[in-house]
Amino acid sequence: MNIKTEEAALEAVQENGMLLGDLPEELRTIEVCKAAVAQNGDALQFVPVWIARMGIVWNLG
Repeated sequence: MNIKTEEAALEAVQENGMLLGDLPEELRTIEVCKAAVAQNGDALQFVPVWIARMGIVWNLG
C-alpha cells in the first residue's frame, strides 16, 4: 500500500474499512479509525490500543 497522508488514508478506509490493517501506525489516527470502523465494524481489530482505550463510542458499520 502506498498511502502517505492522513487524507488519503481517510478516503481509502471510507471505501474499505479493512484497509486500516494495511496502514502504517502513524496514519491510524482517531478520525481514520472511526471512519474505518463505521465502514466495516470488523476493522475494529486494527485500531491501535491507545485509541481503543479512549472510551470512544464506535459506530460499527
